[in-house]
This record gives sequence, structure tokens and C-alpha cells, in this order.
Amino acid sequence: MNMLKRLIALIMFCGTQEGISQMPFAHLYPGKQLIAALVMQPKLPLQLTTSVVKKQYCKSETTGKISLQMKLQLRYVNLGGQPLILYKSSSDIIEFIVGRSLDDMTAGQFEVRATQTIVNDGKPLHVDDLQPNKYFEVISPGKSFKAKTELFLEILSGKNNSSSSALIEGKHYLQIKVLTWPLADSSPSNVRDQWKNIGVLWSDNIVSIPMQFTIEKPPTLPLCTAIN
Repeated sequence: MNMLKRLIALIMFCGTQEGISQMPFAHLYPGKQLIAALVMQPKLPLQLTTSVVKKQYCKSETTGKISLQMKLQLRYVNLGGQPLILYKSSSDIIEFIVGRSLDDMTAGQFEVRATQTIVNDGKPLHVDDLQPNKYFEVISPGKSFKAKTELFLEILSGKNNSSSSALIEGKHYLQIKVLTWPLADSSPSNVRDQWKNIGVLWSDNIVSIPMQFTIEKPPTLPLCTAIN
């Protein structure tokens, strides 16, 4: 049961990003450009890849802007030698970047760079309520766990061509950062120690391997709703 939801408070940055301190995931990969860091850093025991399960083009009823709405499958793979314990609702995207190529992204040339704020929805989880099998998945070495999420990307059209964050038709690359620890006010250290006989608790936010996707010329444009 996911006790978090995405608050639509999206901060967009576009174009060339100058300086490592402006990189969205610089705190995870200090001193390195984002894409290069994924190659040059030691292999992490947990890997996140993304794929498009379903997509649709739609128009906002309030703003009239055209969006590509994607349902993404998140695949977490345990590449290490010990069982990893992962929050089952690790599907909230807190940051993402889009680039025309991997070379552009390595050089800090982004079409879109955005952050999203996550807030509690209803009664939040309490650290005393946590159970490995109820809210967390134990991923054995070599095994994987899958989750799903949604992402909206504004695309270029004749009516919104003045927007600097709108994406053009063609191939692009997407990289996301996902929240994996549900308790913002509680440290995972005590829980990690309690569960050490079961596996290693994963609580760090995780960055995905870049995924290529394609924007086509949208056919019909229904109003944006949740993808079934």
C-alpha cells in the first residue's frame, strides 16, 4: 500500500546546465557528470531500468498543453551477493532529465530537467508498522522486483511552441531518480539493524539507467486522465 503520492509541484530547467552543483543527482555522484558517473562509479548492488508499458498523447483540460503520458515499468535487479530489502512502493519519481542523446546528457545538455515534490497522502507509515513482507520486498541475488509509475512530458505543438520545456518529435533519452525510503522523518538505520538477518535494507534514492523513447506526431488528443 503506497502511503505517498506525487504533488504536482514541478520545477523545470531547460537547456545547458553549467556547473556540477546544478546537476540533479550530483549528491549521489559527486564531481562527475550524470551519465559518465553511472559508468565510472563502482557497480551498485541494486540496478534500476525502465521501460514503457503504455503511452498516450493527451491535452490538459485547464492549460490546453499537449503531453505524452507514459506508464513506466520499473525493474529493480539485485546485482550483489546478499538479499536486498526494498520498499514495495518504490515508484515515486522525485527528479528526471530528458536529453536528445547520451552524449548531450553526459555533457550536461538537457532538454528538460525537473524535480517533483512528494507529500504524505492520508495516514503516514510509522517506523513501528514496518514489516519486511507487508511493505517491503526481499530480492534475492540475481532476482528482480517490478513496480509501475506514470510520467507526463510536455510535447511541442502549434499551440504551445513558446514553451521551453516542450519536447519535439523524434528520439530522446529519459533518466529518473526514485524515492525508496517512505519515512522522511525517520532514519532507516534502526530498521536496517533489526532486519540484518533477513537482508540488507536499501534506503538510498536510486537513479535509473537511461532509457530511449520516441515521440511521434500525436493523432487524436483526448483529455489527460490516468492510464488504465
